[in-house]
Amino acid sequence: MDIKVAIYTCMPSVMRQGLTKSYIAVRKARERRFSLLNPAECRGVAGAGTGIQPAADDLKVVYVTGFPRSGTTVLKYFFGTGEGFQQTAFDPSGFQKAWLQSHESPGKILVDKSNHYIYSADNIFRACGRKVAMVTVVRDPRDCIVSFLKYHENREVPRDMKFWDYWTEQHERFFEFAQYSGYGDRIIVLRYEDLVTAPEAAKAYFLNALGKSASSEELDASYTNQNPGEGWDDSVHERDRVSTFALSKWRQNEAPDRSLKELLDGWRKHPAAIRMMDRLGYTEEGFGVLKMKPDGFHFFSSDSTEA
Repeated sequence: MDIKVAIYTCMPSVMRQGLTKSYIAVRKARERRFSLLNPAECRGVAGAGTGIQPAADDLKVVYVTGFPRSGTTVLKYFFGTGEGFQQTAFDPSGFQKAWLQSHESPGKILVDKSNHYIYSADNIFRACGRKVAMVTVVRDPRDCIVSFLKYHENREVPRDMKFWDYWTEQHERFFEFAQYSGYGDRIIVLRYEDLVTAPEAAKAYFLNALGKSASSEELDASYTNQNPGEGWDDSVHERDRVSTFALSKWRQNEAPDRSLKELLDGWRKHPAAIRMMDRLGYTEEGFGVLKMKPDGFHFFSSDSTEA
């Protein structure tokens, strides 16, 4: 593990939370400043999302993002494994690090991941234009909550009933950007549940959306982590295949403690969360068919997916 990560992990919780909030504010400011000082020459175009695919040769970076504990790490490894792709090492400085690095990596499409890119979609596309793509994974928020119990980072995410407002607002903002930004044909969304139950189909969809052909060798569930030892300790680093081992974890505890049960059921008290859960196909029992109809952006789903 990186020495900076190790030091951070040893800090008291209150100190980590304060540092995380400060880091997010500084990072947002740096990213915005970079995007304003270095605007892309190519902006969003009329008719984006209508099936017109930019040439894959023009693509420099694929930014992978999503709500914390939604499967962004496995998605980076899986989609970043294949001919022509190169995974970047985790770096907390912002999207500009991979963007600048891409100019020194001719012939490669960099795959760069951060949960915070979901906050920065406007800055990323303002700076990079149509030479980048964004892949966002969404996951049943109840599974995110259960995952937070074992993974104590992402201190900015509320661990009480405020979680549901936070989760809903983040997704509402992102989907609004995906629909109206003009860069929808460069934005790919998929559910974690569809990824792990139909990985080959998900990767074929991803490659097709980027204008790349999918070879039979690339369409299996295996992946490679090109930067061993990066980031926080996580079981995903120990695996080499997309699997369903973490699917619907929230249902596997037959007798959760009272406070956890109340938090898992909290979405029922938030009308906006109810609507978002319904749009994404998350139900009382688990997950089912995706109901959201993407308008102007790509959204992979598997109709065969069932809870």
